[in-house]
Amino acid sequence: MNIKFKLCLFHYNEEKKEWEEEEENIYINTETRKLKVVLNHFSIHYVKEIKPPKIDLDEKLFDPNWNVSWSENYNRQEFRGGMPYYAARGFQRKALLVPDFYKYEGWCVAFHGTCYKVLNPIVGKKEGLKATDRTWGYGVYCSPSYKYASIYGIGAHFDEDQNLWVYPRHSWILNFLPDKKPDETEITLLILQLRVKLSNFNPYPYGSNANKDDYDIFPETFSNTGYCCNDRNFNSNEILWRIKDPKNVKVYGILTKTIKLKELKEWIKQI
Repeated sequence: MNIKFKLCLFHYNEEKKEWEEEEENIYINTETRKLKVVLNHFSIHYVKEIKPPKIDLDEKLFDPNWNVSWSENYNRQEFRGGMPYYAARGFQRKALLVPDFYKYEGWCVAFHGTCYKVLNPIVGKKEGLKATDRTWGYGVYCSPSYKYASIYGIGAHFDEDQNLWVYPRHSWILNFLPDKKPDETEITLLILQLRVKLSNFNPYPYGSNANKDDYDIFPETFSNTGYCCNDRNFNSNEILWRIKDPKNVKVYGILTKTIKLKELKEWIKQI
């Protein structure tokens, strides 16, 4: 897995007498590398640190026979579980060992943006993905679009001047090393490949009074972040899936893609 270092900010907790991480509040401009920080804690002491992430996954969890690297030009439509499937162009997959994979062969393929620090419980401890209560209700959220999952994972949003800002909420670790020149700074996108069992293949009729609990397929939710994902392979009204029962979700691959920070905006727009 091509994950190197991440940028962190810590504040000093006077009561506990210890440093606490402010990781989710660091935003970085993808073109200038300027930082802005939203602070949730008051402290007179802050420190910026570069450190390696702790990823400790037993190699016995993986099946190298199914590892694959997709080229940037690979864009063939296939079908899994009755739904369209497009391989993650430019990504590398480290395949997980799933001895009973035949049970899931009839399920659809989806992707989930996540972060390195939850790989241990999700994959290492085999806890899988947890359901959460989000915009469209309770369930495990994912997408048939690897691009949507990637963009969600990096928290991408544009400001009023169309500057792209991202922050290390989920999918990426910034290779922000002291010896890296600005033009050489890279990020690593991280998403999970899933097999999911949909209970309803009809998309939610947006704008209606239909019961959300009766549907699994919903519109994107990027509009409030200053960016709308327009994946040419998927309608934006059908790009977000919610699987109500986590038992109907199986993780079978860890996907990564390393890209230069200055090229991220163009990569996002090339959908």
